[in-house]
Amino acid sequence: MRTTTAVLTLAAALALPAAAQAYSDDLDAGFGTSGRAIIAVGNQETQVHGSLVHDGKVVIAGAARHNGDTRLYLARFGSTGLPDASFAGTGARMFDLSAGKADEAVAVARQADGRYVVAGYRTVVDAGKDESRAVLVRFNTDGSVDDGTVADSTPGDEYGTDGVITFTPTSGEPASATDVVIDADGKALMVGETDGDRFFQRFSVGGAVSGSAEINAFPYGQYGETKIVRSGSDYFMLDDGPGIGVQKFTSSLQPAAWGSGGSVTFPGTNSGWSANALAVAPDGDIIIAGSTYGSNSLMTARVNANGTIDAAYGGKGTGIASHAIGKMAQYHTGVTVQPNGRIVAAGYADEDRDMVVVARYLADGTPDASFAPQGAVITGGRPQDAKGVRDAVPHLDGNGRILVAGEASDDTVTRATVLRFLGGSSSRHAGKVMVTPNVTPVPGDTLTCDPGLFSGGPSLQYAWYRGSGKLFATTQTVKVTVSDVSVGLWCTVVATYGNTQHSQVLVSENLLTPGVAPPAPKPTSNGNPAPKAPGQTNTGTTPTSAGVTPQAPGSQTRPVVTSQVRVFPYTVRGLTSKRGRLRLQMRVDTAATMQVRAQKDGAVVLNTRRKLRSGSQVLEFSLNAKGRKLLRSQRRLRLRAQVWVRSAAGLPGRSVTTTVTVTR
Repeated sequence: MRTTTAVLTLAAALALPAAAQAYSDDLDAGFGTSGRAIIAVGNQETQVHGSLVHDGKVVIAGAARHNGDTRLYLARFGSTGLPDASFAGTGARMFDLSAGKADEAVAVARQADGRYVVAGYRTVVDAGKDESRAVLVRFNTDGSVDDGTVADSTPGDEYGTDGVITFTPTSGEPASATDVVIDADGKALMVGETDGDRFFQRFSVGGAVSGSAEINAFPYGQYGETKIVRSGSDYFMLDDGPGIGVQKFTSSLQPAAWGSGGSVTFPGTNSGWSANALAVAPDGDIIIAGSTYGSNSLMTARVNANGTIDAAYGGKGTGIASHAIGKMAQYHTGVTVQPNGRIVAAGYADEDRDMVVVARYLADGTPDASFAPQGAVITGGRPQDAKGVRDAVPHLDGNGRILVAGEASDDTVTRATVLRFLGGSSSRHAGKVMVTPNVTPVPGDTLTCDPGLFSGGPSLQYAWYRGSGKLFATTQTVKVTVSDVSVGLWCTVVATYGNTQHSQVLVSENLLTPGVAPPAPKPTSNGNPAPKAPGQTNTGTTPTSAGVTPQAPGSQTRPVVTSQVRVFPYTVRGLTSKRGRLRLQMRVDTAATMQVRAQKDGAVVLNTRRKLRSGSQVLEFSLNAKGRKLLRSQRRLRLRAQVWVRSAAGLPGRSVTTTVTVTR
């Protein structure tokens, strides 16, 4: 029986005593409650769109929905996870710019003197219509608005007008800021979007226009959501269409002599891929994070400082590293780089509820096993956050800990949330997750789902799938039948450690692929064929089944398994809009569940699930309250929409990402 070694390995893992030490992927018990902290700014929703960390404190900015009104806000967590009472008295400052109309913050930056500049938009009435305008608001370190009044803790230098800069592009079209960075000389650089274009705009330390408006305006890409980082006197910005890439601009906001015309684009990423964040590594390289085609894997990519793709990154010659952590849809929505060059990315996975994903990678894109099993940890918010946590963005504090900011929702309220992980390099997992024996199976074989070695005594749950994703066993070992070999088998292992309020890790999955041609024996140093491993030679004719090639008596070892990812096939035939509604035409071959999510400037305007019957169908979706309000004010919304489907048996399909314009 070829499972003896694997079973003993697992027994050794389970026999290990519960470790007293802390592990890298542990939530920090000294932060908030069991490593999680929350702030509710609005009594309905507290959406998080921007965040930063300094002095161990986490600063967040976004939109607070309060008594039916959406307002811009800024809040600060103290180093222990409690709301920082030295900031606005309660830890949060809600600011109503538009008297009952929508305001929203999308990004926050910190000046050298400690003051915060928040970017976003406000709603104004222009010729009797509600229109959006890009804004910057400056807050003092105590949470007061820098408006020059007696309430201003630095009253001698009013920022803009009453602490606010309202910017209208020369086109007069509706506009919103999408990001802000602070130059070396203290000036704020706003990046924004208007109808069909993006723009840069600088403002002096006092809030005056510094340079001409709409410098280097350029057209929308695939998604139209702009994020930018500064490195020295240069700027790097996500290039989202066509294809994932990055653009470099000089201090004068001209395309740099870098890449091709100031841009680097990764081939083959122009449809279905998602790039959501970027960061600058200590060596000047650029790191991009998002998801691979179909959202079946987390994605990071690396561009060399000289403007070439780092072909060695990810090990496949493409400069892209994919990282599958299971069957669910999964996305990176933020990324940062440690001083030692290791990459920390965060996002979410779509399970029964949205779960936070935090992953750490070596500089070459390899998952960092010293952080967590398979380099990634999946965890939820508080137990009552039934709808989960979304839009997670990672940050680092001065002690090597990882802070992740996002938003968590229960059945009624959305709150800002921050999780703190211990970081470091003390891993609870060793070895490799694999199926043993690692050869093409034949009927009668016993296969073992081997998770490697765990410390700390986690509970392990196994799941075996057949063919298109039908669950047929939850034991560690299974016996192969003829039908199994015909369609292929694969297994997953979930390791849960701590209690239900702590971390949950999805370890890995492997797919067994029958019918691979046998490899030639490798010669030994004396030139003779290498001896076959005990128990892995065929002394008789191999039983035949569909997809399996019979082997002659005495032939060499059966081929090694090829790791793959199976997906559920479906077809989207069109996504259009009519009178404020989205209309989706699609076909599925079996019953399935579908999720549709659409965003405008980072704000979710549609997020719904539907059960699908087999066959062709036409579905219609209405925007949520936020989307309807935006549509009333702007008359036309250009949305980034994502569709993903999972079969009734649990097999995920590749997601479809596109843009669609909705009009009233």
